[in-house]
Amino acid sequence: MRFIAKASLLLLGLCVVAGGWLAWSYNQPSVSAQPFQRASWLSGSSVLESVGDPGCVRGAMALELIDSNRLIGMNSEELTALLGPATEKGTDWIYPLGQCSGFGWEDSALMINLGSEKKVISARFQRAP
Repeated sequence: MRFIAKASLLLLGLCVVAGGWLAWSYNQPSVSAQPFQRASWLSGSSVLESVGDPGCVRGAMALELIDSNRLIGMNSEELTALLGPATEKGTDWIYPLGQCSGFGWEDSALMINLGSEKKVISARFQRAP
């Protein structure tokens, strides 16, 4: 009887660990950072608008922009010149990336926060709102 109880606890523990890993990995980008190329970024906008299942069109470049802190300190004009127009929600600017998280099933976005001086204070990769 003790063996069954121990085996059950071990199995339960493994299930919890596996479930936690799946939940964590589901929310992680499905790509690795790649160098930013403005022409590819801008052409990605038309792909995202015209294709229902585009894949991760801009995600790798977004990760490079985030990792390098290249956007931090840019003003809104510089940001628009580099990345093109964004969807604005107050001080949050949103750039669609394609299906880059949730094992490629969920849409992702580059979320950029502009401070009170209209300069970038943070950039992050997340599921699209």
